[in-house]
Amino acid sequence: MHIFQVHNSYRQRGGEDTVVAADAQLLRSAGHAVTQYIVPNPVRSIETGIRLGLSLWNPAAGRRFRKHLDVAKPDVVHIHNTWFSITPAAAYEARRAGTPVVMTLHNYRFSCANGQFFRDGTQCTNCLNGSALNGLLHRCYQDSFTASAFAAANTGVHRKLGTWTKNVDLFLCLTEFAKACFVEAGIPAGKLRVRHNCVADPGERTVPAAKSHQIAFIGRLASEKGVRGLLEAWRLARMEDCELLVVGDGPERAALEAMRVPGVRARRSLPQASVAYRSSWIMARLGGSRRPGRSMPGEGLCAISSITPTLIQSRALRGTCT
Repeated sequence: MHIFQVHNSYRQRGGEDTVVAADAQLLRSAGHAVTQYIVPNPVRSIETGIRLGLSLWNPAAGRRFRKHLDVAKPDVVHIHNTWFSITPAAAYEARRAGTPVVMTLHNYRFSCANGQFFRDGTQCTNCLNGSALNGLLHRCYQDSFTASAFAAANTGVHRKLGTWTKNVDLFLCLTEFAKACFVEAGIPAGKLRVRHNCVADPGERTVPAAKSHQIAFIGRLASEKGVRGLLEAWRLARMEDCELLVVGDGPERAALEAMRVPGVRARRSLPQASVAYRSSWIMARLGGSRRPGRSMPGEGLCAISSITPTLIQSRALRGTCT
């Protein structure tokens, strides 16, 4: 089978980008052909403004996508993310081409402006059954009125028009909790399947957990990850015989470094292979998310598959394991 992967990559590499790469590797190892159509979001402010302005529907982006699709001639299109450069025009063009479309719903952008059901440090589902204008009212996307206007419009308009449900044949979501939310948001239950994230086998541990003195957090440094609370707890615990290694990048990086918590060492993001290697010799891994119903992250799967003790916030595991 020939799969055409579609992904709008993030400025700061995150879990979705890792999953896309892991999926491609898994499919190829099983003998399938994978063609990737990956478009990054712009960095410069002027170009970002233009792309955001066209995020609701970008005809030029749709035409570019269709040209690549016509050349590849795949058996199926697998969409991961279209926000905000690819736009929903890709799903429409795939449908016009007569190619079956599968879409993985990595987040809740179908019914939430910031895609997280998370605002001001707590769970928020105002837009699930209410108006998408709530996202504009609370500036939910990057705390910007203008950016939130585009994000809320993207959510509300396409949900109202049924853009996704009309042009996507099958939706994959990551947890049972997420599936229930998407059904509530209007996606027919018959079009939804739960498919958990996966990682390559990292192999056996190189050092027994009991002989290690390092605990690691590996993930995006953002408020919804709860890293600030983790560092505050580490300061109070005064675990002088252990080191907390924080690996990752994100909007909270500078603020977290400014906390200067003793016994904490920070590193930038690591390649997935390095994450798997590190999981094989640390004492334990801390992780999770303050957002509701998130899947088990790839780094957590690496840790568990290498028999590394893993502590994850309970809310992050809701609906993850069956």
